[in-house]
Amino acid sequence: MVAAGAPSRKRAVFAFVCKKRTEWFRDNSSAERKKAIIVSLIVAPDAKIYVTDLVWRNLAAQVLLKDRWRDADFPFQADAQLDALRQVAEAYWRSDNPDSFGLGTFPEALIDGEAMVASAESK
Repeated sequence: MVAAGAPSRKRAVFAFVCKKRTEWFRDNSSAERKKAIIVSLIVAPDAKIYVTDLVWRNLAAQVLLKDRWRDADFPFQADAQLDALRQVAEAYWRSDNPDSFGLGTFPEALIDGEAMVASAESK
């Protein structure tokens, strides 16, 4: 099993690793998200933190919604949609660097444990 010790996406807090990416995500999202306040977190020492990349999650959505796995520049060789989706999920949970495939990078942290707001700033 890939990343057996990683936090569950169902109960984790998602945080971007760098402020620049956080601002980009907010500013290029829905009208409602554009109003979001960016916060800095203090994470408890016993919290489980797993760093991976949002690019893989976005690619999985493209595999499902746009058959992206059929494109010549898809990063994995796949014979079927399910195979492509499995490979993308494995890359996500292995924390593969999508930039090594020319996809860019958008690091995110999944936090399972206590996280407190250290500071907040509005747009």
